[in-house]
Amino acid sequence: MTKKRLSGGILVAAMFCLVATNHVEAAKNLQWHTNLQKAAKESKRSQKPMLIEISAVWCGYCKKMKETFNDEKIARHVNGCFVPVMIDADENQRLVEAVGADALPTTVIVSPDFKLLKKITGYYTPRQLDAKLGEICLASHEVVERQVVRKQAPAPVRTAKAITPKPAFNGHCLVSLFDDQKLKVCTLDFTTNYRGQLLCFASAKHKQLFDAQPRKYWPAIDGVCPVNLVDRKKPVTGKAVWGAIYRDRLWFFADKASRNRFADSPAKYMPRVK
Repeated sequence: MTKKRLSGGILVAAMFCLVATNHVEAAKNLQWHTNLQKAAKESKRSQKPMLIEISAVWCGYCKKMKETFNDEKIARHVNGCFVPVMIDADENQRLVEAVGADALPTTVIVSPDFKLLKKITGYYTPRQLDAKLGEICLASHEVVERQVVRKQAPAPVRTAKAITPKPAFNGHCLVSLFDDQKLKVCTLDFTTNYRGQLLCFASAKHKQLFDAQPRKYWPAIDGVCPVNLVDRKKPVTGKAVWGAIYRDRLWFFADKASRNRFADSPAKYMPRVK
């Protein structure tokens, strides 16, 4: 059977009127939606992308993938970053064709305005999926955040220039990145100094969490891109927008290509971490 594919930039809103209500047993600790229309409304409300898992009762690797989603850390990651939806492929053939699901299981990430952001095919272990989700989560929220800013940004107002201290990591809240997998550029209302750098936070609560456990949130190698450090022997400061979470550490990369190289072979770059 020939399957039609949709690129990441094409709207996939039409598929939401094609999908029947599905009754799938929710994975332990993971709050699966079983109705795509309701999930789409929740995605709009929360501005979280949807994670749509396309599965089937006869698919052996789909059952193994459900075990991966049952992992407590994975469940926490998915619930915090996405609106999770479980879809039965046999009951929703038109959706399967629309997203180009050539094999099962297939996981697709769809933005709140119904754009296909990412497609993952096949089985992943909890460790593999955790690294993949960290990459996808930050990237997808970057897309959503840009869309929200374009809609909400007021007209620029001319003001007198003031000398203000420049926060590290372009003003992104490290706690929000690690705990919520969200890119939040903060004001100087909540700040602290750590390792000689000024950090700002999204709220007083975020600041309290960092002050209590700074090492938990501080990026590996002080935010230096591990790929440039190993491959080019150059300490290039990474960017939060190209961040990822791996082995309970926050990693920053110089660009998307560097992040992808790390995801393909993380063990190659791990010895550099102190």
